[in-house]
Order: sequence, then structure tokens, then C-alpha cells
Amino acid sequence: MKQSRFIRAIITISAIVITYFVVTNYLNKHPLLLHQLSSISILALISIFILYVAMFVILLQLFSVTILLCQRTVSFAENLYINGYSIGLNFILPGQAGPLFRSGYVKRKFGISFKNFLSVTLLYYFFYSLISFTFVAIGSRSWWQSILCIVILSWLLLYLMRWYTKKKSLDTEKIAQQKKWTAMLFLLTFVQFSLQTFIYFIELKAVDYWVSIHQVIAYTGVANLSLFVGLTPAGIGIRESFLVLSEKIHQIPTSAIVLANLIDRSIYIIFIITIVIASLVLHQIVKNKEKA
Repeated sequence: MKQSRFIRAIITISAIVITYFVVTNYLNKHPLLLHQLSSISILALISIFILYVAMFVILLQLFSVTILLCQRTVSFAENLYINGYSIGLNFILPGQAGPLFRSGYVKRKFGISFKNFLSVTLLYYFFYSLISFTFVAIGSRSWWQSILCIVILSWLLLYLMRWYTKKKSLDTEKIAQQKKWTAMLFLLTFVQFSLQTFIYFIELKAVDYWVSIHQVIAYTGVANLSLFVGLTPAGIGIRESFLVLSEKIHQIPTSAIVLANLIDRSIYIIFIITIVIASLVLHQIVKNKEKA
């Protein structure tokens, strides 16, 4: 166990260091990119931050629906600081630190079993994967190829999910019977993807005017699929590698990917700091009210 943690830590540190030197070297060889980066509109940066806040609100709704599917409810304040801490942990720790924190919290606070919470989380990841592959197909293929890919991938993902639930004795079918909240889970996941697409669109347009929405849709699908390979905090280096290696799919040049990701990481750090501070303050207020 200790050996596997040590190996994971080495991989994490190596990926971050390599990413830093690769990006630094790339920018040194292309000095005009830094000048282009400095000329980005303040309005664009503010818009990205606001969209991240909007996406955080959607994440709160997703967690609320997840708890409802587990037949529990959560207050807005508690929902906010749970998810604030969660995304903070995801940013500083490798792997799925956020989901692990949430699963531990809901078991202790709400008495929701790990298997029950995992069942709903798996349903969310099924929708997440399906929409990711759909975005890649829509953004990179003709309409009939996109439909064919979506049908095949839907069947494959559904088959894998059923196999996994049987192996782990999860009760996903029972959860899926709650059609209203299951449909809401899918809808909120799609809205989450749509907001992420708008964020990437603004970032890419700011550095490459000729990028089309069609390309950004494929780009979003690839970027979100990279999140499943959570070897580094916030997928640093992993997402960028996925996007560069899949350039033939979304047709967005490396220079635009590098600059857009620098913008994205910078704004996201400010967003994370804001959310974590707000979560800490709110949590303290709740604690004080409980003591009073």
C-alpha cells in the first residue's frame, strides 16, 4: 500500500515538473505567444470567472440531487461548504480526492452507505462519459457517424456499468427507478458540460479568433474525458497532454491549447481560492449558530 502511494506520488510530481518545463520551453521558443497572452480582454477573464461560479452552482445542484437519490436531503449551506472543500482537495491532491471526501462525509453525517452513494456517483459518471463521447463525436464527425458512435458508445457504457454494478453488488437499477431525479441528474450534467464549453470557447477565441464552436465541442469532450485519468492535482499536465495528442480530432493548434490552458488554470486558481475561503467562512458561521 505504501509502495503504491509512493509510486503515485512520484508519478504526480514528475507529471507536474515535466508539464512546467515543457510549457516554459514552448513559450520561450514562441515569445510572441506571451505578448498575445498579455493582450487578452479583462471582460473575457471576468466572463470566465463568472461562468466558473455558475458551474459551481450546478455542482451544488448535482450534489443535492445525488443526496435525494439516496433518499436524504442537504441544506444549501452544508452543500456549499462540502463541495467547496471537495473541489479544493481535488485541486491540491491527486486522484479522486473530492469524491472520496464527499463519500466519507455523507456516510458519517447522513448515514448513506458507501455502496449507495457509489451507485449514484456511478450513474453520474455514466452520463458524464456518454456526454463526453457525444461531444467528441459531434465535434469531429459527420452527422451519421456521430449518431452511430453515440449509439455504440451508449450501449458499451451501459453494458460496462451493469457489469460493474453486478460485480460490486450495487443497486443502480433501484436508483434509476426514481425517474424524476435521474432525469434531473442527466440534465444538470448536460448543463455542466454546456457551461464548460462556453468557458473553453471564450478562452480559445481570446487566443485564436478562427476557432469554431464545432471544434470547441470536440475539444470539451476530450478535455473532460482526461479527468478520468486523475494522476495529478486538477489533472495538471494530463488534460493538456490529451488535448495536444488529440489535435487531429478537434483541429485546434498547439499554440492555442497552451495559451487557453494558461488562462484557464490562472482563473481557476482564483476561483478555487474564492470558493474555499467562502466555504471556510460559511462553515464557521454554521458551527457558531449550532453552538448558540
